[in-house]
Amino acid sequence: MTGTKQLLTDKRLRFISIVCVIALLVNGISLFKNAQTYCYPRDQAKLLMDGIAQEKQMVPYLSADTSLKQSFMQMLDKFVDNCTPFVVRQLSMYTFFGSFICILGVSLIWKLKKRGFYFFLAGTLLGILAPYILFGCTFFSAVIAIFTSFFWFIFIILFAVNLKYMD
Repeated sequence: MTGTKQLLTDKRLRFISIVCVIALLVNGISLFKNAQTYCYPRDQAKLLMDGIAQEKQMVPYLSADTSLKQSFMQMLDKFVDNCTPFVVRQLSMYTFFGSFICILGVSLIWKLKKRGFYFFLAGTLLGILAPYILFGCTFFSAVIAIFTSFFWFIFIILFAVNLKYMD
């Protein structure tokens, strides 16, 4: 029976290793991208505003109620109002530190240290809370938080399932 348990442990360790490598790659890319955004916030703000301008042009063609279209246009206008280089820089700074904390957590998880999971969780929460810190509790903050958090919750679940194999 111990051979079966060892085989299960080996599979879990391989699984943790694969998830760690993917998490390190994604967080490393995020770290690099957010450092770039921090250094060039005007460029990123312009890209975001150009994207919003394109979305606004498509609103009249949506097959939706007029009031829903107006609400969507107001949301886009509010996004444009909040999308200043200063705000983009601040958001990238919070996300940079969140990614850095996640990388620390993943490196500890790689060594099968349970405390790495909590570092990863803290880094993820920082990234999710950043829009609320910057914009307050608004619909805009919720959209950003939901958009950025979905992928990370999958990693949290994958790491949490394997906590029993960590010290």
